[in-house]
Amino acid sequence: MPEIESGAALGSRSDFLTSLLPCFLSFLSFLSFRGLRSFPASLPVDASRLFAGSSLLRSRPSLHFKIPPILTLAPSQPHVAKSLRLVQFSDPHLFGTADGALRGVATLPALKATMAHAERYFRCPDALLLTGDLVQDDPGGYALLRATFESSKVPVYCLAGNHDVPEKMNATLQGAPFQVGGRFIDAGWLVVMLDTWKAKSTGGRLGKSQLSNLEATLAGHPDLHVLLCLHHHPVAMDSRWLDKVGLDDAAEFLALIARFPQVRGVLWGHVHQSLDRFLNGVRFMASPATCAQFLPRSADFALDWRPPGYRVLELLADGTIATEVVWVENTAP
Repeated sequence: MPEIESGAALGSRSDFLTSLLPCFLSFLSFLSFRGLRSFPASLPVDASRLFAGSSLLRSRPSLHFKIPPILTLAPSQPHVAKSLRLVQFSDPHLFGTADGALRGVATLPALKATMAHAERYFRCPDALLLTGDLVQDDPGGYALLRATFESSKVPVYCLAGNHDVPEKMNATLQGAPFQVGGRFIDAGWLVVMLDTWKAKSTGGRLGKSQLSNLEATLAGHPDLHVLLCLHHHPVAMDSRWLDKVGLDDAAEFLALIARFPQVRGVLWGHVHQSLDRFLNGVRFMASPATCAQFLPRSADFALDWRPPGYRVLELLADGTIATEVVWVENTAP
């Protein structure tokens, strides 16, 4: 259940009930999200048919899947309006060789396992989001990333993280299906990919020029719901060591988006863990890595036991975001 935060204490029963409304609406959309389509047949993993099909259901944190009967809706239930379906893979940390490993996790096999899991259980997205740290300081990893995603039939939108090498990334990920940065519009939504890479720094920064461009973009699209994607976290993760390497100009970013009510969600990677929180009506979402995870709320660096993961989002026509983080076990090659 999303966490609700408010700048003022709840002063009455009425205030308390009002504060629960975003959570209740999110819960309803979450149930709708899980039941939008019928359960897919099992398919072999084939990158050339990545996410082909028309099914969407929740997976358990394992490759062994069971359908909770209470969440299964009639397959014939129609879509009232088109929604935008996105699958986010973050922080794969690839190396120049296929056997490269980060903190005990072979990163390329783990990425491919999360992709195969999404292909099987959350098929037919409109786009894929790769939100930074695509490689582990090794530009040779971009060739492996390209080979892994180049047969995707949907666009693959990419961002640089602090472990990326932007000039090598841009040179390798040219042409369809890849797009580095930028924005796109679909189904009444504007999705903006923000660059927070900062030279010789683990933390990130948007900078005055990009903030100004974002302001102009939001002002020019008042009738579209907006999802903002970046690598570094713009809100505190309640983790002392992580919060030292977040977004340097987070205060300016948050002040800016507070002026534009069409901003419905902010999505990032970097932190190797999940977070889902509402702040002033905006949904803030951190997503796990497709490799090793960090222990949430840890004062000092520590690894978590959780397996590789990814996030699925359904951006609905009314501005609601239905989303789920999926943890994938058994990722060894």
